[in-house]
Amino acid sequence: MATTPLNSPSRSGAPSEFSIEAALREIDSQLSQASDRANEREFFYALGDHLRRLHAQARIHHAAGFRRGEMDASISPPPEQAETLKRLERERPQILGDLDRLIRASEFMADASLEDRDVFVLRVKELMAMIRRHHAEEDRLFFLSVWRDTGGES
Repeated sequence: MATTPLNSPSRSGAPSEFSIEAALREIDSQLSQASDRANEREFFYALGDHLRRLHAQARIHHAAGFRRGEMDASISPPPEQAETLKRLERERPQILGDLDRLIRASEFMADASLEDRDVFVLRVKELMAMIRRHHAEEDRLFFLSVWRDTGGES
């Protein structure tokens, strides 16, 4: 789904965009600097801030449930996708918990060993991949629901 940038300026004066996708892009940008900046305290503090923004967006998204904020009440997932929907709903607390653990760990990474920092960066990358897969499956389920409810094949 397309994200909706908010037109209110951020502290820097630039328009802000609040979405899971925007938070993931910020984290990707930060992680692209990991090999060069993994020894800098600021790298882990900035990464922690980006993870906090992602956590806030994920809480908002997960509180809404299966696209409730975007779906018409008459649109429902296809019955054969009920297990997928249940699995996605079960993943939500895990994603939030993993994000919370990474946020707390980011506060100590600047003083951690090189191996611990490398593992931390790897864990962040793994969670980003899991979130992207989860979000793609939600989108697929949403569009299947819309397609069927608007006359698509049964």
